[in-house]
Amino acid sequence: MAWRLEAIEWEDVTTISRFTLDHDFESERLFKLSVGFVVHETREYVVLADDVDISRRRNSPNNYGTIIPKGCIRSRQIVHGEMASERAGPESDDADGGGPVKQFLQRNPHVVATAHDIGVRVGVDQCEAQRQLADLEAHGDAQQALPGLWRAGKRGARRDG
Repeated sequence: MAWRLEAIEWEDVTTISRFTLDHDFESERLFKLSVGFVVHETREYVVLADDVDISRRRNSPNNYGTIIPKGCIRSRQIVHGEMASERAGPESDDADGGGPVKQFLQRNPHVVATAHDIGVRVGVDQCEAQRQLADLEAHGDAQQALPGLWRAGKRGARRDG
C-alpha cells in the first residue's frame, strides 16, 4: 500500500454561539494547514491521515486522520510522491505501466496539465510521466483526442511537445 504525503490548506467549520448582527464574521473564520498521508480520496472528500498503523493490520483502530470535504480545500501540494507501507515486490508493479500517473488521472478525470505538471503531482520526473502516459494510450486507458492533448474521461493531460 502506498500513500502520497500532502499539505492541504482548508477552511474548517466555525461555530459561534452568541453574536450581534454587526459582528465581524470574517474574523471568526478558521483556516487550517494539515499535512498527512492521503489514504483515501473520492470526488467529494480527501482522507488525510496523520498517523497510520503500519504493523500490517489493515483493520487496526490505531489510524488517525481527518476527512476534508473538497469544497473546503483552498490548495493542495504534494510534499512527497509515494511512500510505501511495506517493501514492494515485483508482483506489486503495475503490469500495464500505468502506475501513479494512471491513479492520478483516475482520481482527477477532468485535469488538464502537462506531463511535467503530473509528474510533480505524483512524485515522478517528466520523462517517467510521459512514458506512463504513452503506456496508458497504448493500452487504451487514456485517449489522445487532439495533437498534444491527453485526456482521461472527458479531459486530461496535455502531452508535452
